[in-house]
Amino acid sequence: MATSTNQVINQDMVKESLGMWKDYVETYNTFILDATKLAFSQTVAFRQSLDVVLTDGMKQMQAVSAKEQETALNNIETFNTQSKSAYRRLSKMVTPVTLN
Repeated sequence: MATSTNQVINQDMVKESLGMWKDYVETYNTFILDATKLAFSQTVAFRQSLDVVLTDGMKQMQAVSAKEQETALNNIETFNTQSKSAYRRLSKMVTPVTLN
């Protein structure tokens, strides 16, 4: 009778131990899954914030670039006008005067 009582106690201890292990594994899995979900949601939020920052930066760079292009075009037009004027003056200086 003592042996069967010991076996019952051992079986109960094993069942209790396995139950505790099961609870631990379920809790651990839930924790890992929740942490993974949180990490992914934070990654998505970070990506969205980064997209906004990069988009704003690109818009600002594009605006600056457009202003620089406009300035460069104005400088080229001014240079072209000055070159034509200088050419006319030089051609007047070099062209022989005709006697009439």
